[in-house]
Amino acid sequence: MSTINYTYNVIVDRFRQFAAGHFQLRRFTHGEISQADLEKEAEWPWMHVKPRAINYSPGTRSFQFEIFISDLPRDKEDKTGYQAESITDCSLIFQDLINEIHLGHMFGDDVVLTRPVNSEPFVEQYTHTLTGVTGTIELNLDYDWSACSIPASWNYNTPTNTPNDGFGALQFIESLDQNGVFVSLLNDVEAPGNSYYYGTNGSGVKGWYAISAGGLTCEDLPDCAVIISITDDIIALQTDVALKANTADLGATAFSNDYNDLDNLPTIPAAQVNSDWNSVSGVSEILNKPTIPSIAGLVPETRTISTTSPISGGGDLSANRTLSIAQATTSTDGYLSSTDWNTFNGKQAALGFTAENTANKQNSLAVDGTGVKFPTVDAVNALSFIDKGKRMVSFFTDFLTNATLDGAQSFASGGSLGLIVGSQIPNRTNQQGVAFFQTNTVATNYINYCSSSGAAQLWFGGGAWNYEALININTLSTALERYRMIFGFGSVISNSSETNGVFITYDEGGTANGTTASANWQCLTVDNSVRTLTTSATAVTASAWNKLRIEINAAGTSVTFYVNGVSIATHTTNIPLASNSRYFLMKTGVAKTIGTATRGFYCDYIGYENILTTAR
Repeated sequence: MSTINYTYNVIVDRFRQFAAGHFQLRRFTHGEISQADLEKEAEWPWMHVKPRAINYSPGTRSFQFEIFISDLPRDKEDKTGYQAESITDCSLIFQDLINEIHLGHMFGDDVVLTRPVNSEPFVEQYTHTLTGVTGTIELNLDYDWSACSIPASWNYNTPTNTPNDGFGALQFIESLDQNGVFVSLLNDVEAPGNSYYYGTNGSGVKGWYAISAGGLTCEDLPDCAVIISITDDIIALQTDVALKANTADLGATAFSNDYNDLDNLPTIPAAQVNSDWNSVSGVSEILNKPTIPSIAGLVPETRTISTTSPISGGGDLSANRTLSIAQATTSTDGYLSSTDWNTFNGKQAALGFTAENTANKQNSLAVDGTGVKFPTVDAVNALSFIDKGKRMVSFFTDFLTNATLDGAQSFASGGSLGLIVGSQIPNRTNQQGVAFFQTNTVATNYINYCSSSGAAQLWFGGGAWNYEALININTLSTALERYRMIFGFGSVISNSSETNGVFITYDEGGTANGTTASANWQCLTVDNSVRTLTTSATAVTASAWNKLRIEINAAGTSVTFYVNGVSIATHTTNIPLASNSRYFLMKTGVAKTIGTATRGFYCDYIGYENILTTAR
């Protein structure tokens, strides 16, 4: 039987923990669904638990719940398609729930799920046309019908002194007759004394009997040996005691289990270490050493060496002559010192030269079809300015003039964008023109810098894309002065969440775009409001220049995000493509959500480019 008291509250809390740990679920409620918060700004998908019944049967208690897994359709152009996708996602989450109950650690073996479990899809239900699945789950637990733990005290059979219920308190015999009720014992007396017991004698007559001086014994109650048969047990106990050893006869080791407490311990000699060849006594002497024959009589070989300088001595070398070699100099041969050797050994090996293979170059940027020829510098320089422009879409601003005249536009609701005087640029290294994105003192306001006035006309899938900005955050976001920032590509010029986009964001409070509350950089790809989110391990820093870069491959199937040249995430899902009619614009900005203090960041430059796969 389970050691956990699975009350209704405990079971609902386990459902809440399941929703909190599931990566897709964004919200959890329980109770009547009509009382749930269905505001449009609520987060989806949503899990709701409604109680149905609590049933009791022999050995079992069961709880029934109605589970709702629902989502809110957002695409009016393809509503049925999105509803089908929502039902699929919600049914998979419902499957995760029943699998976790049946096989996981949600309840373990303490709770049994009644199977089969039935679920039913629904479309456009409740106040916000929700779509999803609903199903009934029955959980069965052991139940022993115990009345031992009831928080009450009753005695239905004990008489009381209440004058109207026909009962009286159980007193001595002189006061047992109350309110017409009389209770008495057979052969009872008013004062039997302290040395009497109430019971039966040998003839089975009930009454008070005197206790002998030795106490109540089987002689006083001749039938007790039959009622309590202990004679055989006493004999068996005496037999076991007789087999026990007398502790006085045991030695010390019987209690300590210590080897040193044994008597007559043997003497163990010290280890013999025979290791000294020259020792002639003691444990260090090596015994039975072999005899090594003398080398006397051996004649050394004599060699004759003809030498010239720098070997001194001249003539031939025989026994007892010394060979002397001088150190080499710039004009004399000889040995190398260690310093000279290291210098020699560290020399670069001779470099070879490979002549240019003219068969591998071409003076045109056109693809040659073989994949082995490469355009020359002359081929690139031969392009006209127009031809170069037809191969790419690019934008770069160094904020050297009015920020609204650099090929992009600013859009604000209370915020401002302006150029900074050189002496006011913080942590300045190579920064030239710098712009300052700043909110005002209103609790909610923003300033965005976009590539167009609202027309989302850029698209992925026709060539490689790059975005880069060098920024310096003034003050970090807090719970009292909260804001968020966006860097990359979005779909709207305002402050709402992006429907399509690829961007890096700083959103300490988790206020928009499905982000989590984090002090680190977060990366998102958004396709028709369906998001892939990565919360990186790189913390956002203030009062320092940080380079943010995004790279999208030519096919639009992979996005890599960088901070200061280090990759923090790679996404391959939910990338908006032109093939699915998804379009966007370049977007950089800051939005205040809580507090009245101004917040913002400095920007040295912003740039983006699209290297077309096929030239126009």
